[in-house]
Amino acid sequence: MAKQKQFEKIIDILRAHDGAVTKEYILKSLEGEIVPNRLSTYFWEIRSKANLDVEVVKDGRKVVGYRLAAVSAPAPDGSAPAIPADAQPVASEADAVAVNLAYYDGSQDEDEEN
Repeated sequence: MAKQKQFEKIIDILRAHDGAVTKEYILKSLEGEIVPNRLSTYFWEIRSKANLDVEVVKDGRKVVGYRLAAVSAPAPDGSAPAIPADAQPVASEADAVAVNLAYYDGSQDEDEEN
C-alpha cells in the first residue's frame, strides 16, 4: 500500500469530525507528521488534487478553523444544512464571529482521558 500523503491525512481528520475542525486541533493531532508552516499548502493540495472545496474560518485576519464546503452546502432542495443544537463558535462570543457549524477542537478527548 502506498504511503498516505499529508493532505490526505488532513482530509481524514476533517471527514472524521463532520467536516469542521480548528486549526489547533489539526496541528496537535498531526504533530510530527506535517510541517505547521505548510498548512496552507496542504489545503491548496486538497483543493487542486482532491477537488474538494475547503472554507477557511477566520477571526479577523487570523485563521481559526477549516470546514469542508460540501458539509455546509445547501441541500439539493435548497434547504439550509442542519445546525446541531449544541453548536459552539470557535471564536469567543465577545468577538461576535458568526459560525454555523460546531467545530471539533479535541476537548472531548481531554475529558475522556481524565
